[in-house]
Amino acid sequence: MHLYSKDPVVANAWLDTLLDAIDLLPPDVIKREIVAIAVSKGQLTNNVASRKSACRLLGKIATKLDAQALRQDVLPTTLALCQDIDWEVRHAMCRHLALISRGVGQEATKAMIMPQVVELSNDEMSEVRLAAIETVVNLLSILDDEICTNTIVPLVIKSCDQVLLQINAVTPINLLKIHTSSQAKQLEDETLPRLAHHLGRLCHGLMPNISGDQKSWFTSFYKHLSGIGLDANKKGGVNGDGGGGQMPDLVPPIADKSEVYSECRKECAYNFPAMVIFVGPNTFLESLYSTFAGLASDPAAKVRSKLASSLHELAKLVGTNFNTTKVQIVRLFHDDAVEVLGAMITNMVPVIDALARFGVLQFGQGGQFSADLSAALLHCEATVDRTRNWRLQADCLEKFSCLANCISPVTIQTRFIPLLFDRMKNTRTLPCKIAAARTLLVILR
Repeated sequence: MHLYSKDPVVANAWLDTLLDAIDLLPPDVIKREIVAIAVSKGQLTNNVASRKSACRLLGKIATKLDAQALRQDVLPTTLALCQDIDWEVRHAMCRHLALISRGVGQEATKAMIMPQVVELSNDEMSEVRLAAIETVVNLLSILDDEICTNTIVPLVIKSCDQVLLQINAVTPINLLKIHTSSQAKQLEDETLPRLAHHLGRLCHGLMPNISGDQKSWFTSFYKHLSGIGLDANKKGGVNGDGGGGQMPDLVPPIADKSEVYSECRKECAYNFPAMVIFVGPNTFLESLYSTFAGLASDPAAKVRSKLASSLHELAKLVGTNFNTTKVQIVRLFHDDAVEVLGAMITNMVPVIDALARFGVLQFGQGGQFSADLSAALLHCEATVDRTRNWRLQADCLEKFSCLANCISPVTIQTRFIPLLFDRMKNTRTLPCKIAAARTLLVILR
């Protein structure tokens, strides 16, 4: 059979074909034919590629058979592959454990699969440990409160602690030991941002099962990740000594991790609304406002853009406390990065409406904030106008109509109406002309 070809390209091609065909096969054929193939390929005597393909087959089969058949035919091979001597096989099997758990049911998951997840979370390889955390995220909906409280919460805290310890372990003394290690490189290049990506779902899913001290720990961990790399940049090095005290003949140069850290902060910005729910909207000012301000002024544009994309959700969550973000909102509208402005334009209507609803902006009244916001919005449109993204400019011009009820008429008359007339006459693209005309009619009405 081509699945057993020695050519890995051929074997993978036929494996992909088989995985697609499983969706079309009846359960009795899968049980009689496909399960035998998966069990055969999962034997320790086969090579690593064969055992990894068995992991993919077992995960696919788990979505097609009943719980009893899975417990009898699939689960033994699954448990054996979780204990495989090769970390790539353990990693591949761990990534499919959630599918198998949903198939075998809660009791079998609690008794047989969760011990494997706990062991994999302590694996020597960071990729396997991260796969275990991702499995936990996918299993939260089917685990009961007892196992979440007694097993999952300590497991997640321990895994997060391991990441922090590994990051803090990169000092001039031990750099000689780990500088050439691919595992150490993988840890910071992949594990940290991916862990930050799942942190919001973990915190939100475990809310009923954690104590007050644990809640504070998760909040502190999130805040630490939200600012990771910034202190090192300010101090001029990973260890804050500016590099002046190192011995260049003995210590290898420290790799630049700024991209890794900025990716981690971007994931923290993505998870900000979930963390607001986690700490409670009423404690936003005390717990997360400083983190919000830091993310809004982050040196990486992708971080600011990701935070800007969530402003409409934040307005719904924090209510009147949204007023405290007005300085950051003006700053984001005044950003020079087009990707940040694009996110702000997308959320312009809900953001402006929220500021008006909570009394920061009032019809017929000016004030310093109204003037600052108007200047930022005009800067936003002018920056987009200098690009070739006419769709974004048309969207911006059209959404200016939301200002009619919350900006001083004098400001609209002296600053926005001349701009709209200019865009109607001089802008090349027809959609921008139409958007400017429509907004002008709304404002004049």
